[in-house]
Amino acid sequence: MRANAVGLLAEGYRHGAGGTDEDLLTTFGIDLGAFTAFIATAPDYLACEAWVRENAADTSPEKIRAFTDHWLSFVMPEPRQTEWTTRFGLAPGTYTKAMALNELDDWDLVHEQLRAPDAPTTPLVPAISSALEGPLGALHLPRLWIKRRAFAAGRLPEGYRIGAKGFDAKVAEILGFDYEALAAYIDAEAPSYLATEKWVRENAKTLNAETIAALNKHVLATKLPEQYAPGMRARLGLPDSYVLSIPINDLDDWLELHEALKAVAPV
Repeated sequence: MRANAVGLLAEGYRHGAGGTDEDLLTTFGIDLGAFTAFIATAPDYLACEAWVRENAADTSPEKIRAFTDHWLSFVMPEPRQTEWTTRFGLAPGTYTKAMALNELDDWDLVHEQLRAPDAPTTPLVPAISSALEGPLGALHLPRLWIKRRAFAAGRLPEGYRIGAKGFDAKVAEILGFDYEALAAYIDAEAPSYLATEKWVRENAKTLNAETIAALNKHVLATKLPEQYAPGMRARLGLPDSYVLSIPINDLDDWLELHEALKAVAPV
């Protein structure tokens, strides 16, 4: 809805009415008109959460849990499920969750936008969470891909690390591939996310269910290094109880997106 307010929401994306948006608003008792008016004030994400807490009819833990469980398990209906799995080259019935397929669709759109001849040169916030995975099941790999694609296009914002440290290096180490070889492939070929997964399947020397599980456990449990955590918590207005890397980094991405959208004149 923030992107739509400044004319930057890609064609075909619903905003507020219909789909998961409408289900969220209905479930928690949020008035669409009032929420739309609030979004017009250009709030950041945490301000949006605060508004929802104050204005929704019911944000009880039970209601949140039921809503979340429903959408995490929701299977994409036909015929779209077959149409999309065919488009992505996935075996029928192997990748059916709606949220996961929607993520692949998002990443495919970003891929096409990055390689378009008239693509903008403005910084692209790599707002794919380290908590997300593709069909391979390896956390952070989609984020590694989008950061390197943005870097190769000269659009990775200042301050985002690639390759040498952090989760990028850990993915390569645990799954057993040469990060620089993958980087060279991404830089030269500008591949889609699923093509990048294919490269990893073919080149990772220790890729198996056990190493993927070990990687995912590491990613989910990692705390933000202490030299960064206090400053980032202060910038985001978070309590000291926020210590895990992923939620802090996600909120930081969303703040970067907020600032980028603020720079665009509303339509």
